[in-house]
Amino acid sequence: MIFSIEGSTSKLSMALLKNNLIISNKSIEITNELAEIIVPAIKMFLYENSISINQISHVAVGCGPGGFTGLRSVIAVVKGMIISNDNLKTIGVNSLAALGISVIEEAKKKRIKYIISLVDTKREDVFIQLFKLEKDKKSLFPFRSIDRTKVLKLENIQEYFIQNSLIDEDVLVVGYESYLINNNSINIKISENIIQVPNAFWIAKLAKLAIDQFEYLNKTDIVFNKIEPLYIRSPEITKKI
Repeated sequence: MIFSIEGSTSKLSMALLKNNLIISNKSIEITNELAEIIVPAIKMFLYENSISINQISHVAVGCGPGGFTGLRSVIAVVKGMIISNDNLKTIGVNSLAALGISVIEEAKKKRIKYIISLVDTKREDVFIQLFKLEKDKKSLFPFRSIDRTKVLKLENIQEYFIQNSLIDEDVLVVGYESYLINNNSINIKISENIIQVPNAFWIAKLAKLAIDQFEYLNKTDIVFNKIEPLYIRSPEITKKI
């Protein structure tokens, strides 16, 4: 069973995946310090689902990019869980990729070639990453990253399109304030998803895709075999994606 957790934005989400099915998913609005509520929230979530820590084989963690405090708090708690329960294995997940995979079926229906994921930086801009859908059904993931995560002001999105040789109708955008992108000079497809932030549901799904290929995780920038915050801004960079 996989327990997944995501706290890179203003929402803390948790999920349980068993036999490739999500059996529970919960999202909590963070109104207080996350560090104060995260341990009780995890205990309550497992209790509500009658799950003990011994029933969990993997803990999948959204590693960002996102809010520094949220990432640091979630990862610190999970590392504590691992120390206390050496049977647990961990998987780190790129939160922007989790956001991207949440719209993969919508992208396929609309015959989209690329997905752009956006996460709020809390500094009047966004973290942005571009993914291209894979045609090869043997690929580990349904898409691959085209570039590393960048920081961008939404007003400069057209320049981003030009730099990446993107055509409006080939792109689906999901995430923070994506509805603000369209203007007179650019008219792209905005995801219809109700949830526009990374969620533990999709963290678990990506982790499940990777578990059978665990020895290859260091070769991807979507899922990793170590849980460390993905900081993009200097001097807090620990790993570029």
